[in-house]
This record gives sequence, C-alpha cells and structure tokens, in this order.
Amino acid sequence: MSLSTQDVIEYLAKVCDDKKATDIRIYDVQHYSPYVDFVVFCSVKNTIHLSAIAQELSTEYKKNLVGKISDDFYDFPHISGASDSGWIAVDCNACVFHVMTEEMRELYGLDTIYARRGTVFYF
Repeated sequence: MSLSTQDVIEYLAKVCDDKKATDIRIYDVQHYSPYVDFVVFCSVKNTIHLSAIAQELSTEYKKNLVGKISDDFYDFPHISGASDSGWIAVDCNACVFHVMTEEMRELYGLDTIYARRGTVFYF
C-alpha cells in the first residue's frame, strides 16, 4: 500500500510537532504551482533547533517513508540552506518544509503570500 502525499505531510508535520516546532502551517498550492502540491512552514527558537528539526525530517523520511510511497520519491529529501541563515528548506518532492527561526519567518512574511493563494491547514 502506497502512502498519499497528505499521509507523508501529516507524518512529517507530526515529526516537527514532536520536536517542538511551533506555528506549523500547511498550504495546499497544487492548483497554483506546477512544482509542489503543499508547502509547510514551521518556526523554531534558534539555529540549533533549526538544524535538529531539518535533520530529523530527513532521517524520518528515509527511515520510515521510503518504500511506502511512490518510486518517484526514492532520492528525496533534499536539504537546502544552512542553520546559521535561519532558514532550511527540506524538499520532499510533492511537499516542501520550510523550517525557519521566528525572526526569519517574520522578516520574509511568506505565510502572507501563501495564505492568499492556497488553503491553509494548521497542525
């Protein structure tokens, strides 16, 4: 049985929640984006926390999701960014997790942009 994209997102959002990420928001953008179906934002307190959550997302994806999802996902996730920047993106193919310090999230205001275009779900 193959997991759906929504199953993957819910599982990984719970990983973020278990690691004490805050303000987790899931945006459904599949009608607006040709590259990704969902975008997820979560906030962290500091760069150490940022790095830990990004690494945990990658580890949990590889350990518990590979083999349970479509073969198109075999070489994911890809991690972009560095903890000292305050923002790391974890690309899981049909969904991208943006793990950001509270300061970076407020500075860029991407939630405002995505909320205008996509349906938001709070986790």
